Amino acid sequence: MKAPATNWLAPAVLAMGVAATPALAQTEHLRGAHIFPEAFVQSGQNLEEWASRVAERSDGRVTYDIVHGGALLSLGDHVDGIAAGLVDFTSFYPIYFPGEFQIEGALTNIIDIWSDEVPDLEGVALIHAQLHSEFPEFQEEYANRNMHMMLPLPADPYVIICNQEVTSIDDLEGLKMRTFGRYFPILQEALGVEPIVVPGSEAYQALATGLVDCVYSTPDWLHANSLHEVAPHILIPGTERARPQLFATSVVAMNTDSFAALPEDIQQIMEEVSLEMTGFIGQAMEGVYNTGIENLQRDGEGTINYMSEADMERWAANTPNQLDRAAEDLNEAGYPGDEIISRYRELAAAYVAGEWPKDE
Repeated sequence: MKAPATNWLAPAVLAMGVAATPALAQTEHLRGAHIFPEAFVQSGQNLEEWASRVAERSDGRVTYDIVHGGALLSLGDHVDGIAAGLVDFTSFYPIYFPGEFQIEGALTNIIDIWSDEVPDLEGVALIHAQLHSEFPEFQEEYANRNMHMMLPLPADPYVIICNQEVTSIDDLEGLKMRTFGRYFPILQEALGVEPIVVPGSEAYQALATGLVDCVYSTPDWLHANSLHEVAPHILIPGTERARPQLFATSVVAMNTDSFAALPEDIQQIMEEVSLEMTGFIGQAMEGVYNTGIENLQRDGEGTINYMSEADMERWAANTPNQLDRAAEDLNEAGYPGDEIISRYRELAAAYVAGEWPKDE
């Protein structure tokens, strides 16, 4: 396990310092919103943690409230709500808007099964933030929607649950699996399954009625939606652990106007807290993954199996490399796809080797 990213960031943060709080400083009250219940760790509890740290670091100059559970912003309209300034900050899911967020829409929908240089969740957050800072195209997509990205929030890695025991790729042959997005169907077809597009809200019914036999998603989401009741058998797509997606599926984002209206030292506090939290987020989501698997096993009372190394190699051999495909797709859309994917691979390799980020 790598040392938390805060070991790397803390000296730089301390060196920058924060301006002394002026007497009678104005209090800034910020409103946040979250489309899922507060208990959802990735985008609920982590959003609360971010806002709490900002408030504490500001010595009370920033106060906030967060409306959870989709009561203020829903899944379908949260991009419009944050863009219009209905709220000041939110947990935003670019994965649901791939037409407007083409880079992140592509990279969040890929799991690297072709390389051994796969970062953990802390690495996912660090690489996401680094690429966002290096390539203006990332920032422009947010600016087009009047948003400022603060902190990546990676999801726990995806696993497969089925209504029958699956011990290998051969057992998946001919089964029907819920799918979504651009690249997941390609990954799934190489497993021998028939991918069927099913909205997440209909996954339980699809399993219960036999429309699909398996679902591929995060353990905490599978358990929270009680899918273990109709599909208690788990297949981990990895020899020990499942692999994460290339990019975080959610981010803490601020309305650009709200951010720009804050005093400069408050803006600096927000940026510092966001940098410091990458290690916390990665470790928190590793815990979510472990707890999700435990909950599925306990309440599903089914089986759990892991893909063999031979099956992982077979899966990779049967699937066109989706990182290369993403580079081509981004190139065609007018983005520097080759450069983005090349830089991703460089950072992932350096992270796994312990060569990046450097301690300072």
